[in-house]
Amino acid sequence: MIYTARGPIHKSELGVTLGHEHIKWETDEFKANTMYFDKKYQEDSILSDLNYIVPIMLDIKARGGRSVVET
Repeated sequence: MIYTARGPIHKSELGVTLGHEHIKWETDEFKANTMYFDKKYQEDSILSDLNYIVPIMLDIKARGGRSVVET
């Protein structure tokens, strides 16, 4: 049994896995600290990130990717 953020799954459901991935890496230290410590987010930045990341993740899924291990 593997415990995931969405609940437990059988190991056969894990499928092709990307290990130790950094889906989003913030290079602006001030912005990163504001988001992490102050819980202040910039909606425009989040939407821009989603528009970039989601198509990549969907392509990975179409190629058989089923799981991501986020650090």
